[in-house]
Amino acid sequence: MIQVEHLSKIYNSGSNAVKALNDVSFTLPSSGLVFILGKSGCGKTTLLNLLGGMDSPTEGDIRVNGRSIVTKKETDLDAYRRSSVGFVFQEFDLLENYTVGSNVSLALQLQNRKATRQEVDDVLRRVELVGGDGKTLYDRKIAQLSGGQKQRVAIARALIKEPEIILADEPTGALDSETSASLFTLLKGLSQNKLIVVVSHDRENAERYGDRIIELKDGEIVSDKETCEERTVTVHPVRIERKGRLPFARVLTMGLAGFRKKTLRLVLSVILAVFSLTIFVFSLSALNADVILSELKTSYDNGAQTVTLTAYVQYTETVEYSNGRSFKREDEHDYIFSEEQLAALQEQTTIYPILEMEKGSTAGEYLDKDDLTNNQRLNPYLYFSASFIPRYVVVDENTAAEDLGFSAVTEDSRLPQTSEEIAVTDYHADLFMRFGYRNGKNGAVQQIGSAEDLIGKTIYGRTIVGVYSTEESLAWLKQYDKDFDGVYLGNYSDDAYVDVDRYFFDWSRGDHMIKTALIGSEGLEMPEISKVLYRLTGNAGNDKKLIESIFYHDNTVEKTETMTYYYSRDNSVLVSSAYSGFTAAAWMFTDEMFLTPALIIGIVVAIFSALLLMNFLLVTTEARKREIGILRALGASKMDTINICLAESAIIGVTDFVLSLIAGSIACLIINRIFRFYLFGIGILPAICLFLLCFGTVALATVLPAMKTARKKPVDILREA
Repeated sequence: MIQVEHLSKIYNSGSNAVKALNDVSFTLPSSGLVFILGKSGCGKTTLLNLLGGMDSPTEGDIRVNGRSIVTKKETDLDAYRRSSVGFVFQEFDLLENYTVGSNVSLALQLQNRKATRQEVDDVLRRVELVGGDGKTLYDRKIAQLSGGQKQRVAIARALIKEPEIILADEPTGALDSETSASLFTLLKGLSQNKLIVVVSHDRENAERYGDRIIELKDGEIVSDKETCEERTVTVHPVRIERKGRLPFARVLTMGLAGFRKKTLRLVLSVILAVFSLTIFVFSLSALNADVILSELKTSYDNGAQTVTLTAYVQYTETVEYSNGRSFKREDEHDYIFSEEQLAALQEQTTIYPILEMEKGSTAGEYLDKDDLTNNQRLNPYLYFSASFIPRYVVVDENTAAEDLGFSAVTEDSRLPQTSEEIAVTDYHADLFMRFGYRNGKNGAVQQIGSAEDLIGKTIYGRTIVGVYSTEESLAWLKQYDKDFDGVYLGNYSDDAYVDVDRYFFDWSRGDHMIKTALIGSEGLEMPEISKVLYRLTGNAGNDKKLIESIFYHDNTVEKTETMTYYYSRDNSVLVSSAYSGFTAAAWMFTDEMFLTPALIIGIVVAIFSALLLMNFLLVTTEARKREIGILRALGASKMDTINICLAESAIIGVTDFVLSLIAGSIACLIINRIFRFYLFGIGILPAICLFLLCFGTVALATVLPAMKTARKKPVDILREA
């Protein structure tokens, strides 16, 4: 039973106020077919919306079985519409993107109930939605239905949840007379055990089918009469407590359905967003580039097992004079490892001291440069060996070749045991085989046929006792072993080889183990150590952490009568390998001249991407306004409608995020390959920033607008859509 008590509804306020209903009171039974008649604008639809909890009155009350729905919370009104009231709208208000079965089953899914095919087919047969083949129109698209069929779908959607009340607004307004008669016959039959309220202007059918007619004029009841004999009415308890939530699968499918209408725009938006987001994530990768980690990763990537660590200092010296003048000087240079630093390294891994070649030594034991032709002098392969052996790695009796990442080239090779012995690499052996061996500057040139021929010979006053391979490939270097046309400038400066591949030139200046010889420590007077050969632990992150652990900072202040002396020093370590030259080749990517514009460009494209994505999502959410209104009218909670919008937007956000991450990673990989150096990678920070940008934009452009729409009364949403 529904009791309407002194109900009034005023739209707007002040001089523009419109009184749609004015102090309306009546009581409706629990079953029967009740018609509300009147001309357009008399308040019929307003009254129906109030009875269905889609709108709230300005004054008065509506009681359903003695319980007010006016004072109910919004969640209770959602439950009332979801469980107890079935709406049949004048414009059908079906979800056009779905099938008949999907529209009908939605009413049960809103109650978090599973709608079986059999259950839906049964209600479709009740409303005569059956094809010529005897099958229901379950799989028929809404767009393929006639007006009468759409109205029957709306009735089926209302019936399947077995409501106590059905509210129909002009259900035959767009139907022909034959279809209208069929529809009213159906409603008449349904009214035997439930209350059906029909808003209409069709007096003829009202008098033919209705049990009661209430007529409105200017918002007031002018007539209320029974049209049939009094009959027994069974009171049904009206359920308004049933809670429900759309299943996640339905939320997801409804979110995906929105893509069907705007596929081209979606694709274009995603492409533009991914392009700009890729620039953004790459700029962050450049800002986040770590030269030490890059050096270590490149070494691992190329199979190198050792790198060179050089003790390094950057210092600032400031002198303040008593007369107010001051002097400041900044500098950087190599320095000596402290005992504490060496001990810290040796605790974690194996290190070997590296000594520079003694001054005064000559590489005269192979073909002298003065004897080379012009083309040979310009040969990059020979240029790479210009200093022949620039340094030694000191080993002792406990050192094995595999500890250094070396392998013997000849069977009788061994590591040097004293400072009078030396072991060379296969690269040195190759030079001797190409240019011959000369014992002393004026000695005769001997041809060397194999690495074995070098064992026992003398260079730099030391006896060769072994030839070893560093396991580094010489294929790339040997491609330059050919006649080279260039302009020789008379020295081995950078300008002399302007025609040589820049990457080869930078690579040639790296710390290559293939150019380094080995000597024994016995009998060697060890100087203070500024370089060591560091055996990699097997993990770049662990190696970086260990290397950085030996960095430290010194501050010193000294005062005299005439000046104050401030000395600030950062003691760090330079990591270098055969690939260090590539860092120089890619200097612009680590230089502030590049990083500052990269940061600016990254921020600009991030804003552009966010605005582009936001615009698309705002349009998408706005396009769903009618769908949100229909769902809210059917009893969907605000959170259900927000989740549907969010599902669609989240899919776009995930797509942009994943594609941008992949594209950014590919861009980093390509540039790393071009520069042959593992400089760029999508680290944690760029990935987090990209994630926050994509999903922050999704939340801002979807949740807030969807929430703003969902908070309105269902009738207002449908009116605005």
